[in-house]
Amino acid sequence: MEEQPEDGLTLRRSRRSTAGNRMEEALLQFAMEEQNQEGEEDADFVGPEDEAEIFDSDFQSTDDEAQQEEEAGGEKAIHEEEKREQRTVRQRAAKVAAAAITRQRIGVKEPRPKAISKLKNRRVSLGGAVDAETGEAVESRANRKSRRKSTVLAGQNLRNRLKDAEVKRASMPKRVREVTQVLSQAELIARALDNEESNIDEHRNYLAQEEEKRKRARVVRKSVSGPLMRWISRVEQEKVPPEPTSYPMSGILFAGHEPTQYMASSFALGQAGPSNINGALQSNNYLGASSSSTLQATTPFPAHPAPVTERTEAVSKCYVIIEKDQKEGVDLPQWDETMTTLFGDHVKWDEVKVFSGKHRPLSRPIARCPLTGRSASYRDPRSGVPFANVRAYRTLTRLLNHEYAWHDGLGCYTADTAYMDVS
Repeated sequence: MEEQPEDGLTLRRSRRSTAGNRMEEALLQFAMEEQNQEGEEDADFVGPEDEAEIFDSDFQSTDDEAQQEEEAGGEKAIHEEEKREQRTVRQRAAKVAAAAITRQRIGVKEPRPKAISKLKNRRVSLGGAVDAETGEAVESRANRKSRRKSTVLAGQNLRNRLKDAEVKRASMPKRVREVTQVLSQAELIARALDNEESNIDEHRNYLAQEEEKRKRARVVRKSVSGPLMRWISRVEQEKVPPEPTSYPMSGILFAGHEPTQYMASSFALGQAGPSNINGALQSNNYLGASSSSTLQATTPFPAHPAPVTERTEAVSKCYVIIEKDQKEGVDLPQWDETMTTLFGDHVKWDEVKVFSGKHRPLSRPIARCPLTGRSASYRDPRSGVPFANVRAYRTLTRLLNHEYAWHDGLGCYTADTAYMDVS
């Protein structure tokens, strides 16, 4: 026995009283728009109003006036008929809307609106009229053209532009459509196999190719080998030692005194002490004038001085670095090598005497005479030995003339006793 399908929820429950309201309203609105559109289409078939031609009043005849009055009456009748038709359409739409609302309240289904034929008010054109005498086409009154110069010129320009556009469009090269070749299944498989082989060949040496790319992309800085001199200029932060705070001397200031007298009085008060201020004032009365003078006390010392903090300043410094080689374990250059590199080799820098600031002499070095032991005021131009007097000069002359013999045991020059008369 076949099982009957169970009724769904939509079939078992009762129908709502407002079901389909929005759909009915939409259909009603659509029907009204169609009727209005038909009325507008009928109005489009009506030809435009004939423009009243203005002629000179002298050449105007009474027959034309009568004809114009008849035409105006006909046009008025046409307008009234159009208004009557539009009014009928609106009344019909209102009746349809009222009937739909009534059916909705009662619950009766609304019948479908009958399709209105759009060919009812269509006009048929039989072609243009031809004048029997001349054989020229007679323009209809609905398609009359204006004879105004500006209008005619504008129309002519428009026709010329259209012709130019057509000529330009015809002269342009035609776009060739690309023909897409449809490959078969076997061709697609063969192309896929070729791509697979090429991909395997490209990725076989992937790591080696990536390493080569890294080497090419790596920035290699220029390196200098051998001895060089490097100059570096930079800004460094340096601590500046604080300056000691100076306080004025304590004492009594007399308004009428001179500065020297003020210093003397302050010194006397400093020695007298706070217990003998009156006596010090009496002893210093002779320094001031006999007239009345004003006493002013100076600023006293602070009980606890303010803490002094170090401040940091930006200082520019320059460094000169001389290197023999960039390898590790290379000895530093000597002093004479450094000076030769900086200032040149025109001076024997290893023989130059340098006085540092720590053990520098306080005055010029005084040369001593090796013969007399006194301070030498002269220097022998032949040997460069300093001497003090004439006797020492004569002795140096005899030494240069080899009048004295060198004794290896004593380590000095010796000669006959008759020549040893040096005091």
